Amino acid sequence: MAKQLLIVVGESGSGKTTIAKKYANERNDLYLDFDTLFNYKTRDNPPTFIGRLASVISSSPEECFILDGYWPEGLPTPAYLESALNVEVHWCLCFAAPHVIQRRQARKARDPLRSSPTARDVIQKTTEKLFFTITTVDENALFIDTTNDTAEIVDKNLLAQRWGELLLLSDIDASGYDKGYQDIELPSGTALKGYSDSAKTWERLSAALDFKGAQVLDIGCFHGFFSFKAEEAGAKYVVGIEQSPEARSIAHRIGWLKNSKVWFQLGDIDYLQPPREYDIVLVLNMIHHVKNIDASLAHIFGSGRTIVFEIDLAQEGIIIQHAANHGFQLTTRLASHRETREIIILKHPTYQGNVIRSIPSQYQFDYARYRLQKLKKDIKSSAMLYPIKYLVRLYRQWKRNS
Repeated sequence: MAKQLLIVVGESGSGKTTIAKKYANERNDLYLDFDTLFNYKTRDNPPTFIGRLASVISSSPEECFILDGYWPEGLPTPAYLESALNVEVHWCLCFAAPHVIQRRQARKARDPLRSSPTARDVIQKTTEKLFFTITTVDENALFIDTTNDTAEIVDKNLLAQRWGELLLLSDIDASGYDKGYQDIELPSGTALKGYSDSAKTWERLSAALDFKGAQVLDIGCFHGFFSFKAEEAGAKYVVGIEQSPEARSIAHRIGWLKNSKVWFQLGDIDYLQPPREYDIVLVLNMIHHVKNIDASLAHIFGSGRTIVFEIDLAQEGIIIQHAANHGFQLTTRLASHRETREIIILKHPTYQGNVIRSIPSQYQFDYARYRLQKLKKDIKSSAMLYPIKYLVRLYRQWKRNS
């Protein structure tokens, strides 16, 4: 039986060296460092490299060898290696999201002997080139994602989707808008936690509303978290409207990764004129962004038969007033997980659909809780606390410096 050679490749910062050493240690294989075998200064390096590698393999009692390195242009093909060395060659590609690799390289670059980080587009091109090369020559190649500082083996058939997710995460990381607002859930199970805790809002919405078979409009959808959740809950037709081109673009890309039927449109709520009436209209934590509250609410109440707002309680009065003007009735009030906010559901009495469920007790709105939250918020924002906050900042800065 021929000896085996596993060549572990990847961009610098992909974790290939750590994985190669760990793999060799766990299997009692011989770890080989590419840099000790390859002479970068001589033009005759391929034959020299092959000779050194052949000498190590033939003189070592081990049956398996783990070669850690990359594969420069001009090196022989795997078929040539197998013939020249009398070994069975396999490949392992280590990769991570380009922005993660760049940060790892940046940490290493603090050492003056190391080079500066590679550009993200170069990292992307290098990884994709290695992927296509390896899949051409090795049906049993290993692909390991180290984005989360773990060694996750990815099935070759799922690699294209995983790589699409990682590129999306890198683009989000490089963007300058309020990208961390909403949760993002990707098909692989990868999730980005938003500071608004979108999942907690969805817990309440899914408990109070039946989305099955419904036509849903998500106004101010941002990255589409609630649009996708409505689709997963059985909604027949979902449209998300977002005024930020960057956020709408990300939502659209997530939709492609999910193979979703949700349609995302670029639009301004102040000029919103939906072409149809929807069973459920979601207006979640965005009404405070509108420029003309009267015109916007008129458009909202003209777009559907069941309207769902997540708002600060101080905004309730004007919404209830507009609801009454358009014949809507407040049917449900839920406690939001966000301080001083609530979720209200308003329904037009002529609507025959039955999308509203009974409210679970844990989501009942509690005025006493709201008043306590409001008091805490007022105290935190009080000018009387500015000197204390300033002293706290100075203390924290002193702690960091010391």
